[in-house]
This record gives sequence, structure tokens and C-alpha cells, in this order.
Amino acid sequence: MVQWIFAVKTSEENVRGYKQVAWVRFIPLLFAVVGMPLVLKMVPPNPFYGVRTETTLASASVWYKANFWAGLVAVVLGLFAAGANAAIHRSASIPGNMKMLMTVSATVVVAGAMAVAGIIAS
Repeated sequence: MVQWIFAVKTSEENVRGYKQVAWVRFIPLLFAVVGMPLVLKMVPPNPFYGVRTETTLASASVWYKANFWAGLVAVVLGLFAAGANAAIHRSASIPGNMKMLMTVSATVVVAGAMAVAGIIAS
């Protein structure tokens, strides 16, 4: 017979778990850093880095336009989300599990907005 044991985490354990992966709040900064060369139009058309669609790979002017907008969104929202994540992390009134959810949500919003901006611009 299999016996299932479900452990209920205390709030202290949840906070400790969040602190172990608190580095996640810096991921939006990574988006900002990765987006900067795209804004500066330093990345030529390639199959690895940037907005890669049939349209962008077919034309250099479309490539630079689409990647400029995707990079600009990444830089602006990346910096904004990093600031929001820092405020979330420092907040004493938000539980640890909610901090993680809010941090990951901010990161997903930046990634999604970057992709949408690049596709719309192409």
C-alpha cells in the first residue's frame, strides 16, 4: 500500500524558498542588456539573435526596423520591470510566494511585449 505524505509549508519556508531564487528578479535587466545592441542597430541579419521571421530575414531594412522596436521595448520595459521587481522584493507586506509570481509575471510581460513589438514592426 502506498502512503502519500503531503507536507504543508510554513510561511517561513515559503520566504526561504523565494530568497533562494531571488536572482530571478534580475532577468528583466538581462532583457534590457540584450535589447541594447538591437536598438543601436549593431546586429546584422542572422539566424540566431533578433526578431527572425521570413520578412525580417529577407530584407535588411525590415530587419533593422523590427529589431529596433523589439530592442527598444526590451530596454524600456526591462528597466521598468527590474525596478518593479526590486520594489516587490523589498516589500515586507507581500508574501514570498506572491513575490515570485509577480516577479515571473513581470518577466513574461517583457518577453511577450518584445516579441509582439518585433512582429508588428516587421
